[in-house]
Amino acid sequence: MPNNDIDEDCDGEVLIIDEDGDGFNSDEDCDDLDPGINPGAEEIANNGIDEDCDGEDLISFTSDHSSLDVDIYPNPTSQALFVENPKHTLHYRLYNQLGELVVSGQLINGLNRIHIQNLANGGYWFVINDPVSNHTSSTLIVKK
Repeated sequence: MPNNDIDEDCDGEVLIIDEDGDGFNSDEDCDDLDPGINPGAEEIANNGIDEDCDGEDLISFTSDHSSLDVDIYPNPTSQALFVENPKHTLHYRLYNQLGELVVSGQLINGLNRIHIQNLANGGYWFVINDPVSNHTSSTLIVKK
């Protein structure tokens, strides 16, 4: 039986195969059922999928959130961040300077309040994703 780490025929070799035919054996391919996901694949930013098997999704930041037509204020802030969203539901993530996700959620149509008073002072990347257009943008938020 391939890919079970057992030398079943006692020939000194464990049978490892490439199930999806992408050129990477199942012992190094993090999803050997999808040929688009392997250590040689190009990472697609901000889609929540680890295409290149490095253990994380690539996060790309742009500072222009005007294309999403949202207003974010105040910045800097100490208690809460307000986001006015005139669109359908958007998704947000807040990352610290180490790239660690600290807060995430949804932005419904209208005024949204995101409590950040318990976060440490410093800079945070506020990333907004529109699941309809798959557009992602971000801005630097300062917690004081």
